[in-house]
Amino acid sequence: MRSHDARADGVTVRRRRAVGIIVGVAVLASVLGVCAGLWVKSPADVAANAAAPPPSVITAAVEKRVVSDELVTRGTVGALATVNGLPSATPAGVAKAVITKLPAHVGDALKPGAVVVEVSGQPVFYLPGKLPAYRDLKPGDRGPDVVQL
Repeated sequence: MRSHDARADGVTVRRRRAVGIIVGVAVLASVLGVCAGLWVKSPADVAANAAAPPPSVITAAVEKRVVSDELVTRGTVGALATVNGLPSATPAGVAKAVITKLPAHVGDALKPGAVVVEVSGQPVFYLPGKLPAYRDLKPGDRGPDVVQL
């Protein structure tokens, strides 16, 4: 009987080994099939992945043109810097300098010698130059500001 038991054990071992090999081959074939499915693509899949996505809310066709836009808003506009327009000395016979006339308007192109404002009836002229008009000039004065004038 002993030989019969040994033979039965040998058959069982071979069967288990055969089942293990079959299961191993099936698992290996399944893994290889999944990997091949990830790498192999149909021509339709390749074309779909290569094409541009359909336009949506965040995409737009490119066009060459001048960009312009208008904005209407409310607000107060003022100058970044202001210049004191009153002369340092008040005209003779006047207690306080007062702007009496504004012949030039905002945005007007001024020509040299144009009257910009009248202070207490006295005209203030626009005299452009590199040197500032820092002093009152009178006949006989000399200097670079006189040459510029």
